[in-house]
Amino acid sequence: MSTTLNLARKWRPRTFNDVVGQPLAVNMLRNSLYKNHFFPVYLFAGQKGCGKTSTARILAAAANCSALAAFQKSPETNPLPCLTCTSCIHMHSGAHPDFIEIDAASHTGVDDVRMLLESCSFLPLMGSKKIYLIDEAHMLSKAAFNAFLKILEEPPAHTLFMLATTEVLKIPDTVRSRCFQLHFSGLPAQELITHLTLVCQTEHVSATSDALALIVHETDGSARDALNILEQVRFTTQTITADTVRSTLGIMSIDRLAHLIELMLTRNVSNLLTELNSLATMHLNPNRTWHLLLQAIRVLLWKSYTVTPLNETLNLSTEITQRILHTTSPHSLQNILNFLWHQEELFLQTPYKHAFLEKIYVDIATGAYENTPAASGSSPQKTVQKPSPRPDQVSPTQTPILSQAAPALAPLQPSVQAPRSNPQPSSPAWTEFCNALTALQDPILSSIINQARFMRADTTTSTLTIALPHASPFFKEKINESHALWRPLLSRYFEGCSTIDIIAQTTSSAPIPPPTPRQPEKALALPIKQSPPQQPTPVKNAPYKNMYGQKPKAPRIGDSLTPGVPLILNDDNKAQWSYTTLLSALFPGKVEVIASPSKS
Repeated sequence: MSTTLNLARKWRPRTFNDVVGQPLAVNMLRNSLYKNHFFPVYLFAGQKGCGKTSTARILAAAANCSALAAFQKSPETNPLPCLTCTSCIHMHSGAHPDFIEIDAASHTGVDDVRMLLESCSFLPLMGSKKIYLIDEAHMLSKAAFNAFLKILEEPPAHTLFMLATTEVLKIPDTVRSRCFQLHFSGLPAQELITHLTLVCQTEHVSATSDALALIVHETDGSARDALNILEQVRFTTQTITADTVRSTLGIMSIDRLAHLIELMLTRNVSNLLTELNSLATMHLNPNRTWHLLLQAIRVLLWKSYTVTPLNETLNLSTEITQRILHTTSPHSLQNILNFLWHQEELFLQTPYKHAFLEKIYVDIATGAYENTPAASGSSPQKTVQKPSPRPDQVSPTQTPILSQAAPALAPLQPSVQAPRSNPQPSSPAWTEFCNALTALQDPILSSIINQARFMRADTTTSTLTIALPHASPFFKEKINESHALWRPLLSRYFEGCSTIDIIAQTTSSAPIPPPTPRQPEKALALPIKQSPPQQPTPVKNAPYKNMYGQKPKAPRIGDSLTPGVPLILNDDNKAQWSYTTLLSALFPGKVEVIASPSKS
């Protein structure tokens, strides 16, 4: 009883003319055979199902074909391989003694490679070349590749090696440099549709052109996947249509997807959930739905700029597309696309993909994606732990806890700090703008804006005016450099405004001075027997002296500083550290050396 092969094996190419969509690789191999110039190692690399292994087998059959000499004399009239000689017949039946095909996924060890190296020293039995085809070569171990290096560079004259892989970057560079590389790309859509049409005509399968185009779109240029889907769908109905392909693969129709996107962008959550309930999403393939949603948003984003995407495969209705683009902006579509990219990793990890997709639909419909860092295109940042408050920042209701056994401490001198304003915004939009800007986690910009007082928003000049107690050039330069962060938020909360004007704060709105730092309570002195009298703690304001009574030299630019040690600023070096002195005057805290500057 004969065995019926599936379409993918039955339509596997046997000659170079049968290879579809790889003209460059085929011409290179035919010219190599025509000039009788063989390379010791061939590397066939490319995506799955595009003809790498089949082409390697064709090259092996042609190298040992008895019609090779006739092909070299007249390649137009003598096809190669001939498929009729003894060598070609044995190659087709899989019983050729000089062709050894190895699956590297199951023969990954160095011992398997050593056995192969021992066998390649024997002469061929039937043909002129002894050929080894190693499929999925990237699965070989590092030790196996190292054992291969010498034989790959200088194999015996009668031996050919062929490596086939879908992940060429996993092949070591030392191996790739010894190979003649052939890259196999995905098959072009039109050539694959033509090939499927020929298969349907030969196999007496009735299929519409829309169905074949949909199959090609779902396979990303893989001929093997396209033939497998075609065979899978033909057992469901007599005539293969686009609807039967979608039903078999669990694909949502383009019109239903466009309707869902329209409901999401018009913020119609109730009708959106009703549509999802009637759609029976549990019968759909969630991975294909996610991929289709990304493609649809991408196409809409391109068309919002009146540009048609290259190789567009989604036939969105013109009427629905115009309605969607009329209700949304390109900025919103870009935010949605950023949101989907940031959520893709979670989607691939969760086992509840249908529920996750429903959440994504609702998030887009309610505008929840606009409040996430992904909407602005920024990557999530780690939460910064706030430092503990200094004694001068402790509120009056908080009493510092002092250990009775601790020695008395000298009162801490508060650091130089610029007076802060106590703005009372006259517009709720200003408060929302400040909170949204703080969420971007730019501490310097957030500190500057929180010190500012809202003055007015003038839509005629598109200017938002704010007052700062220190309208210094540093503040203005920082705000101008950060326009990419605050400008989207400014246009959201103050419609019509695109620039910020900074003015000096007047005396009528003078800031409230900081409270006087509270002196810590004196610790109770406990008597300790036979303890030497404690030396008085030096006052911090007094000039520091070393053990020899000498005042240390103030550090200057270019001096060797110790990382992790606070930088002491005084009258001797303020001119050298002018920028650091300005920052310490405007922002509370201490200046600490991170890395010592190199001497010029």
